[in-house]
Amino acid sequence: MLTAQLTPLAAAAKAKRAAGARTEAEFAAELKEVDALLAAHAAVPAEAAQVAMLRAEFWHKLLGQPDRGIALYQQVKTDYPGTPSAKEVDEIVAGIIKVEAKKKLETAFTVGAHFPPFAEPDITGQQITPAGRGGKVVLVDFWAMWCSDCMEALPAILATYEKYHTQGLDIVGVSLDKEEDRAKFAPFLKAKGITWPQHFDGQFWENKIARQVGVHRLPTNYLLDRDGVIIGRDLEGAALSAAVAAALKK
Repeated sequence: MLTAQLTPLAAAAKAKRAAGARTEAEFAAELKEVDALLAAHAAVPAEAAQVAMLRAEFWHKLLGQPDRGIALYQQVKTDYPGTPSAKEVDEIVAGIIKVEAKKKLETAFTVGAHFPPFAEPDITGQQITPAGRGGKVVLVDFWAMWCSDCMEALPAILATYEKYHTQGLDIVGVSLDKEEDRAKFAPFLKAKGITWPQHFDGQFWENKIARQVGVHRLPTNYLLDRDGVIIGRDLEGAALSAAVAAALKK
C-alpha cells in the first residue's frame, strides 16, 4: 500500500522538476504530502523510514540542496535504526559527497579553459589524445551504452560527424561502461555506425579521464578548438552542428 502512495508522488514531483520547478514553494504540495504520509505511518518504523528517505531525496535531487538532503538521510539512521532504509544511508551519502566533489572539479573546465591533456589507448590499442590531432576541432564525448539520454543524443552526433569530419572535425569517445560489458562494446559501435576512436577502461564512473574533469552525468561533451581550448559544453542537436561549423571557419 505504501509503495502505491509513494510511487505516484515521486513521479509527479519529478515531472514538476522536469517542467522547471526548483523552489521549496513550488514543491510545497509534495512536501506537505510527504509529511502527512510520515505521520500516517509513524507507528511502523520500516514504512516511516521509506517516507523519510523520499523526503531526503526530494531535498537532495528536486530542490538541489545536497547538504539538506544528507542531513535528512542521516536522520533516517537516527530515527529508524535497523530498518532496511537506514542500512542504505551510508552508501547514498557517500555517493552524494562524491558527486558534489566532481561538480566542484567540473567548474574548472568551463568555456575558455584548456581541456586537460591525456593520452590513453583506444579499444584497438592506439593512443588517443584531444591535443595534437593535426589542428582539428575535437569533440570529447563522455557516454555509455547503458545511458538512454546518450542514445537519444547519438543521431545528432553521427550526423555532425558525417557532415564535418572531412572538413576538420574529430571525435574522441570516452565510455563509462563497465568491464563486464567489454565484449559487447565493439559490436555495439559497429551496429550504431560509430567509427571514431573510443577509450574504454571498464571503470564505470571511475573512468580515469572522466575523473580528471569531474564528469558526474551522461551524456557530457566538450567541444575544443584547434588549440585545445573549450569552446562549448554539453552541446546537442542543432546547437552542436552550429558550434562545429563556426569553429571550423576559424
